[in-house]
Amino acid sequence: MPQEQTVILYVEATPKQDRLISYIRGVDLTSLRLQGDHLKFKTNHHAFNLRVIYRYPELEAMILSSHVKSLNFYRSSERRWKVHLRLAPHVVSLVPDGPVYPEGVMGLDVGSRSHLSMFWVKNGQQGFHTFNTGKELDYDDFKLLAAQVYDCLSTHRLHTLRIEALSSEDRFRSRCPELLDYIRTYVHLASADAIRVEAVSPLYTSQSCPRCRHIASQLSPTGVYTCRACGYTLDRDLLAAQNIQRGGCVPQEKAG
Repeated sequence: MPQEQTVILYVEATPKQDRLISYIRGVDLTSLRLQGDHLKFKTNHHAFNLRVIYRYPELEAMILSSHVKSLNFYRSSERRWKVHLRLAPHVVSLVPDGPVYPEGVMGLDVGSRSHLSMFWVKNGQQGFHTFNTGKELDYDDFKLLAAQVYDCLSTHRLHTLRIEALSSEDRFRSRCPELLDYIRTYVHLASADAIRVEAVSPLYTSQSCPRCRHIASQLSPTGVYTCRACGYTLDRDLLAAQNIQRGGCVPQEKAG
């Protein structure tokens, strides 16, 4: 699995919050989420809503695809704090009433928010990871991103990579078809054709719930998918990677 990592953001507190934060050391969290410019979290005794003054652009997706192991505050200036978030990738056992994912297969989504989102299953465990260059992709990025995908495939001994079958006329996704073609070729050559690369339909991959197959007619502008039928919630790019991993979506019900 990808290693644990510490990410940093800066927040501003109210005078009351500032006094409470002074006593927080490796707090035990009951919930945490990043919503726009606000970091919201709860402990056993208090709830906080702190204004974020600096963060990584992709941090929201990173939190959704990870388990927050610890949260530590370090004073930066009056009422301003540097926050260290210790993140570990989700690794969970498949449950009987959840969606069934094929073993040894990775789904790869090239999205509008996180340039690459990956989801795979190996030995009954799920893995998520995202890569983001922080800028519009150019050809210099292709080799780096393709190498990272192949490294993950080989590290976890996966036998199949599934990607979306995109056309060069797909203007919305910019250079995605070119990048996917590059990744396909790189994986074929690097693995000597030992890793299969399969293309699946991109239809509804960002709209379909992998748990109940409900299809949303509209997408949230926040980039987070929440199923109105069963409540399943995940970053939309990672959701697409899950659906691609399963071989695409079979529309059953399209609703609001």
